[in-house]
Amino acid sequence: MRIPSSEFDLPASVQSGQAFRWRETSPGTWRGYDGGHHYLVTIRDDGPTRDYEIESNAGESGFRRLFRLEEPFEALADRFRRAAPELADLPDRYPGLRLMRFDSAVETTISFLCTPNNHLPRIVKMVDELAARGLSGTFPDLATLAAIPEAELRAEGFGYRAPRIPRVAQQILARGGESWLASLRETTYEDAIGALVELEGIGPKLADCIALFALHQNRAVPIDVHVCRAATRTFFPEWPPGAPTEKRYRAIGDLFRDRFGDLAGWAQQLVFYHELVTQGSRSR
Repeated sequence: MRIPSSEFDLPASVQSGQAFRWRETSPGTWRGYDGGHHYLVTIRDDGPTRDYEIESNAGESGFRRLFRLEEPFEALADRFRRAAPELADLPDRYPGLRLMRFDSAVETTISFLCTPNNHLPRIVKMVDELAARGLSGTFPDLATLAAIPEAELRAEGFGYRAPRIPRVAQQILARGGESWLASLRETTYEDAIGALVELEGIGPKLADCIALFALHQNRAVPIDVHVCRAATRTFFPEWPPGAPTEKRYRAIGDLFRDRFGDLAGWAQQLVFYHELVTQGSRSR
């Protein structure tokens, strides 16, 4: 595949806090997983374009779907600039940064259970520990996850997340398993969030992460300290600096949804990545 550099930046996309099973195995070569799909991508930069040599059991259509390549980046950028002139430079700073569309709702949901109060290197380690329980690079199914003894996860450094992961897997199974989880992709954003917060240990921010990345609910806006800081600076300068309280969380999320509509989740990702790059933090 030959793709303009302005349309797609794979390294930035997979390192922007939304994917935890992608690695650069050698300069220009990336290996990644998404449920039962695996990808081996070699990138050759040729100025304004990049050549992507891809080996995958998902085919070209799966690769394009994962990175939403059917949506021209400049069209997204134009909509972003019109919605938020205050942040109009961000698409030009990070051309080709894509919001990923993961196929496996289970893998993505369970992976994000590892993220609260955590930083990216440790999240990656935890997700790798879970993935090692699957077969041939595939992420384990819900039944396998539900049966993991809490003590094993505690011994692997999961801390308070140790009981939560198997418990949430059990609760999803009780509701209908992977098909129930995937069905939340077809509901409204509000209904998806309502269903997710009924699961153990899932609050508004984690529900928004799962809704956006696992369920493709594009109006979901996960708000952490990075996004809260940027939104306060840009849209709510009257607020004193601080963490996202319940009131601030609601106000920022509503502002993004009102301004960006179905681009709200991608706009959040662009803002999050900018803060990640400029502030040097590695938390999620």
